[in-house]
Amino acid sequence: MKLISLLFSIVLVLAIQGCGGGGGSSSSAASTTPGFSIKGNISGNGYAQNSIFDYFLNLLIRPSFALNSTSPDTILAIYNNGNSSRSFPIAPDGSFSVDTSLISQNDIVLFVANSTTKKIYCHLNLVSNSSDNLILFKKDMMNANISLGNVNSANNCSTFENINTVKGFKSDKLQELQNIARNNDGVALYINNYLNPDVQTYTAVKFSMGSLNSIVGKFNSLDSNLRITNFRGVSPLFFPKVASFPGLSSLNLYPPSSTRHCDAYLCLNAYDFTNTSIYQNILSVTLPVKVGAALNSSDAYTLEAPSINNFPPGEWTLKNSENGNAVGTFIFEKAEQIFDSNGYAKIIIPKLNIATNNSGGIASISVQYWIQLADGSYQQSTLEHFNNVAYNVAFSYVLNGSNVSANFNLISEAPSELKFIPDKAIQLSDVNRVIYSYILGGQKIQYFFQ
Repeated sequence: MKLISLLFSIVLVLAIQGCGGGGGSSSSAASTTPGFSIKGNISGNGYAQNSIFDYFLNLLIRPSFALNSTSPDTILAIYNNGNSSRSFPIAPDGSFSVDTSLISQNDIVLFVANSTTKKIYCHLNLVSNSSDNLILFKKDMMNANISLGNVNSANNCSTFENINTVKGFKSDKLQELQNIARNNDGVALYINNYLNPDVQTYTAVKFSMGSLNSIVGKFNSLDSNLRITNFRGVSPLFFPKVASFPGLSSLNLYPPSSTRHCDAYLCLNAYDFTNTSIYQNILSVTLPVKVGAALNSSDAYTLEAPSINNFPPGEWTLKNSENGNAVGTFIFEKAEQIFDSNGYAKIIIPKLNIATNNSGGIASISVQYWIQLADGSYQQSTLEHFNNVAYNVAFSYVLNGSNVSANFNLISEAPSELKFIPDKAIQLSDVNRVIYSYILGGQKIQYFFQ
């Protein structure tokens, strides 16, 4: 009994010291500037689990993990549309505090990482009413500190909190946070910009939405399962930021395990999206995946791999096929989660309506944004919601017999509808296709009408 009492006393003393030490470590990233923090306590991968006994036990065993490169030691905040990052330490007891006043932009995605190896364990998230995950935290939707409680880094950063139970969000923003959770999976791909700072990395997501004539004088309808009727594939997309990027003309992408992908020539060079067999039937298990390079008019290279049928978890390696040297390592988590388990879309979908003049020219094109809910129904969205999760809208057209695109120009915007006009007078009959695209996290999403 004396031994048990002694051990309990040691644990109690260490618990008090540990709590104080944890606060000290977290405060190293803090600032005197007023601001709200996102806090929690990491468990798993060398940290204690959920019970109070495990927490006290952790204070005894945690020092053995202090120099362990297989354990997380950092909360990595990625913001500014994936282009900036800042690290916040995880204390020896697993506690962390992200001071949002130190982050200059409104959008924040938080990853649990090891600062030495750059290993990524998971991203902080909160479950929504429809079992989606809120990954994108918005500073302007907070009105107090947010405590995520115990975050299990060995189980996808799961926590007992959810969007409704956690404190710190503005009450009038809770529904919008539910909508953001439905559409924000693509921001998980921001991690590739951290792992490979010389390459802007996306996945190119393509949809064929029907003919141009079908949207003259009316908005296009949306099928209940776009995966079957309109989806045309997902492909890794790389934009090297340096002209000396090695092996531009000879690159192969190696998946972490066997996968299937579309025929490279047909996928990357054909724009006949009505021929669905190109994307759904011509598949192979050949490894590696050949990456094609193209020089843009701005002297910037675009590297695109063929559409990939499934993205196994783990690290994908881009290699120079001539010498076998690796030039980048990438993670495509959630790359194929454009749809939920029922096949319902988890991205923002545009509806288009072409207005023509008396001579058959395109007078204007109106655009609405829609989202598909977890029950399969569609709900018209707003420009505010679109701007909360997406950016970089590009709206272009390609004339018959040409591969050169030109832009539509935005002339008006309302809460639920945009209006564009072509850059010059064009006849509808001369247009081969129009492409509406935007970026959502690490996804470049393109909708083709032709």
